[in-house]
Order: sequence, then C-alpha cells, then structure tokens
Amino acid sequence: MTNDEAIRETGLSEGPGARLSVVSTPAVRTPRPVTNLAKVFGQFAEAQHQVIEQVMALEETLDEERQGTSAALAQLPELKERINWLIASFYEQSQHAAGMEERLNRQTQELDAMKTTMQAMSDAQQHWQANMDQLIDSLLRFRSATPGVARTQDGGSTDLQACAG
Repeated sequence: MTNDEAIRETGLSEGPGARLSVVSTPAVRTPRPVTNLAKVFGQFAEAQHQVIEQVMALEETLDEERQGTSAALAQLPELKERINWLIASFYEQSQHAAGMEERLNRQTQELDAMKTTMQAMSDAQQHWQANMDQLIDSLLRFRSATPGVARTQDGGSTDLQACAG
C-alpha cells in the first residue's frame, strides 16, 4: 500500500491545506469481546485469596512440622541415654552369660571326671567283691576238704594251723 492510499483510507492528508476527512464505518461490524473490569478484578481477588489461604495452610503445616521436629530433637538426649543403657545392659548380660557358660563347662568337665572316678571306684569295688567272693569260696572249699577241724559255737574254726596249712 502506498502513502497516498493510506492517506485516503485514514482520511489524513499531509501538507499546508490538508483536511481531515471522515471515513464512514463499515456496514458489518464485528462484535468485540466485552470485558467487565469489576469481574476481572473480582476473579483476581478470589485467586489471590485462594493463594493466601494455601500459603497460610503451608505455614501452619510447616509450624506443626517444626514443633514435631523440635519435640523429636528434645527427646534425642533421652533416647541416646536409653540406647547406651540398653547397650551396656546387653554387654553385661553377655558377660554374665559367658561366665555362666564357662562355669557350666567347668562343672561338666568336673562331672565327667567324677563319673570316670565313680566308674573306676565301681570297677574296683566289683573287682574287690569278686576277690572276696573267691577268697570265701576258697576258704569254704578248704574247710570242707579238712574234716578234723574243730568248730566254735558260731561255726568258725578254732584251729588256725589247719586254716593256714
């Protein structure tokens, strides 16, 4: 579009005798969107109010979290003390259990030694009993083999030479 055409369309002319001409409006008018500023500002205020409510809710949540965190931090020394006490108790119990296990092992060894000793004593007593039984059998056979030996009232022999001989 040239400069003259633009002047004719707008009705502006340049120069000393230029006049302003009125341009007629087109016959078909396109509807413009109507914007109600009060409505726009109302929506803006509502959105702003919602944002403020959300920020306040976040601040309340943060305050609650801070309080929870500070309460947990306040309990840390007590928890550390309890944990240390539990560790010490566990250590003492394990030491006590180790001592008990050591004593039980010693007692088991002593019981095994006593069992071995008792078995040896039992074997010795059986051996002694067998020897005594043999001796009694030998004496009885000897007594029945020697017919002329005098006897006492309790049935024992009075002749020591006959028993020795």
